Amino acid sequence: MSSSLPTPHLMDDEGNQTQGESAASVTHGGLRRKGRLRSIVWEHFEKKKINGIDKAVCNYCKNALVARSSDGTKHLHDHLKTCQVKKEIEATEFPPAKKAAGEKGKTAVETHFDPDVTRRKMARAIVMHEYPLSIVEHQGLRDVMSSLNQLWKPVSRNTIKKEILDMYECERAKYISVLEQTQGRIAITTDMWTAENQTKAYMAITAHFIDDAWALRSILLSFLEVPGSHTGQVLCDKLMGSLLELNIERKLSSITVDNAATNDRMIDFMLLALDKNDLILGGQKLHVRCCAHILNLIVKDGLSVIGDLIANIRESVIFWSGSTKRKSTFDENARKLGITSGRKLVQDCPTRWNSTYLMICSALHYKNVFCRLKN
Repeated sequence: MSSSLPTPHLMDDEGNQTQGESAASVTHGGLRRKGRLRSIVWEHFEKKKINGIDKAVCNYCKNALVARSSDGTKHLHDHLKTCQVKKEIEATEFPPAKKAAGEKGKTAVETHFDPDVTRRKMARAIVMHEYPLSIVEHQGLRDVMSSLNQLWKPVSRNTIKKEILDMYECERAKYISVLEQTQGRIAITTDMWTAENQTKAYMAITAHFIDDAWALRSILLSFLEVPGSHTGQVLCDKLMGSLLELNIERKLSSITVDNAATNDRMIDFMLLALDKNDLILGGQKLHVRCCAHILNLIVKDGLSVIGDLIANIRESVIFWSGSTKRKSTFDENARKLGITSGRKLVQDCPTRWNSTYLMICSALHYKNVFCRLKN
């Protein structure tokens, strides 16, 4: 959303006032030309307004630093010199090609190949795009990599697995350091679910806090398998173990969970395990109930009035989306009725009311097609 902002003045590295930023305009020789952020430091920062205050957001670590017109840019230069994320990115980049003098109009290019860098980049790509580990053993990929550089040596899935685990340990060490340096309180959210294809239960624990630059941070602390029965004591032991491992049990502000009765018992055990002197109001505000889950329960209760109708719609959507042949028949009948919007049938997730709403909307769009296929 755009808004009209006052035109501040920028300061150079020495604190001297320079031309206005991009929103300003300068008159020169009877002509007006737009001013701009002149310091080279702005190639590494994005200027934003956060809570009404001008901030410079680092393109690498996403920390937000003050960027008022009176502050200059020296502190931004200093941040770039110490930004660990920037250093790591630069360390993994291939060194720039060097040009050697040759005949006039021609240059010889000196290249450098680092197999460790290539392996790390491949591991990062697998994590980012959720590729299977076996992709590094696919002959097609190996042919491509070999054609790019004959010095490249194929790696096995076990090698790339170890590289990914090393990356995880490195990232984990970083956020542990961040949490240790955090002076404020840390809010915890946690949830449990069961994977359908494995029938295994998992717990995710996430920390939310405001860092020294007044930027909201969220970090996934743990992703744990929870075997056996999921009693309040078991969940408490898992959560407490993660907090103790990271040494943040004395910095808690709240724990947000859904309305399951097991979570109520977990909070009771947490209050016994924690020192109430370290908690806000002695732990009276430790338990926070997830408003999204409460809203979902309210809407689901209302939808139960038309539960049979929703069940019929769900069965119809599942049937006509169940095979390529049925999809083709459904699309053909939609075309005959002049419904050619390209909108697809949506199957809902019964535990999420918003997906049920989307399913009903898509079914209403094809209401006449369902009636036609009924006969």
